Amino acid sequence: MIKFVFLYILTSNLITCMTHALKFHTELGIDPNITPFHPDEQLDVSEKWINETIRKSIPVYEGFKVIGGDKPFVVRNYSFDMFDPLNEYYDPIATSIINNRKLNKQHNVSTVMEDLYHIGSKQDANIPFIGKKNDIYVGYWDSQDKKWVTPMHEDIGDVFNIIQCDSGKKIIFMWDPSQKEKLHLKGIGSRTNIPYIFHNITNKKYNNVYQLERYAVILNAKDILYIPKNFVHTVYSWEKTFCKSHWIDKNNFETKYINKKFSFLKVDFYTQMKEKSETQICNNDSIENFPKEQTKNKQPLLWWFKYFPNIAAALWNNQIVEIPNAFENPSRFDLDKYEHWESQPSNNNVDFHRHVLKNAIETERFVEELNKYKNFFEDLVASHMLIDEKNFMATMYVEDDYLETHTDNVGNRILSFVYHNTKTWNENCGGELVFNGAFGQKTIIPSYNTLYLLIPSKNSHHRIKDVNCGKRFSISGWGLIRQKNLEVKLLETIRDTKQENMFKNHYKVI
Repeated sequence: MIKFVFLYILTSNLITCMTHALKFHTELGIDPNITPFHPDEQLDVSEKWINETIRKSIPVYEGFKVIGGDKPFVVRNYSFDMFDPLNEYYDPIATSIINNRKLNKQHNVSTVMEDLYHIGSKQDANIPFIGKKNDIYVGYWDSQDKKWVTPMHEDIGDVFNIIQCDSGKKIIFMWDPSQKEKLHLKGIGSRTNIPYIFHNITNKKYNNVYQLERYAVILNAKDILYIPKNFVHTVYSWEKTFCKSHWIDKNNFETKYINKKFSFLKVDFYTQMKEKSETQICNNDSIENFPKEQTKNKQPLLWWFKYFPNIAAALWNNQIVEIPNAFENPSRFDLDKYEHWESQPSNNNVDFHRHVLKNAIETERFVEELNKYKNFFEDLVASHMLIDEKNFMATMYVEDDYLETHTDNVGNRILSFVYHNTKTWNENCGGELVFNGAFGQKTIIPSYNTLYLLIPSKNSHHRIKDVNCGKRFSISGWGLIRQKNLEVKLLETIRDTKQENMFKNHYKVI
């Protein structure tokens, strides 16, 4: 009898765990005449069903894809604050909602709030990836102390949706527009006719809905989701969730520049690179990959410019980029003809000993050369950049010279240039450039006419090993920005919060 009771209790507990129901409420603006839902109705949603449905769905791609494109994507852990007046994402309406919880709950939990919170033509919305735009419909979701279900629907108009979540949790299931008829849906927006409840289909007529291909994503605090236009979606929101939707007319603004600026974060490029220990080629040599300013102004194009997506991707993934045979006529920058160099000891920030050549004509020529291609370098870092001779220097390392570990991550430096200009080098002489990024080490032997690029960050540790013999020549310096703009902050956040680096620390363009 004791065994039977124990078995009964154990079995009951297992069943309870397997069938644990979460209590969700339906939206307040639902029309019960066209849906099986009623406003503020409490529904039991099986936690097991949620997990199983997510498992059988296509996961939404994590990372940037194409704005205005037909595939959803989510960017994780993006740092922004819509409640800080000093932040570029500050939203006074969102702040007002949070500060005035006494508003009618119906207003606080409706996903479509155009009447109450429509941003008019004379007001701006600062949209992730895009920046400030006018005539944007914005909606706010404040779940407060309940879980809520937003039934299946398709957003009104030729719009896509960028959802920016500040707190809480949402699970969203999405279907491609081609599936709408198979979903048995009619109408759009809040007037969508839904003949069933997705998580509890009781009519066999609609059982095939579960078999349709769908996407699933879990949105947490500081996540941003892009939903393409005409995608059918249903949303399960947890307590304490506050998110902001931007419904954007695809025809109202140009997305090509935005997409190009972030094109190096696309999934196909990541997948392609993941399997290679050292990348050798970019398989897209189209002129479209060249920065617009370069082609428009007919400035000279160096051979490695066609690898723009690869170089940008490597830089923003904590790598050092090596470009051999970087410039034509490299003898213009030769330093080995000089005999008198000034010894330079350590400063307060970095431990080193080296020799410098002040006011060298070669340094001036090198900076002039970089400025010829300034538009290319600015496109790499998504911002305007100052390349000035006063931030560059010619250096020589001889016996007992060295440069200890540092990051270059000081002030407003946005891109580090290191130009190796040593014609011959004995590997036994030391003097290697050692790059210690976030995921390993790369040792680089001195060479001739080789340009190295890196974006200074907390992980861009590098040093020059002790020189035992010979003369090691280089020209190095930094491109500076006046202020980090929206795009730079976004790219830095993606880089610094990335859980898995898809690349090695070294990318060589050959």
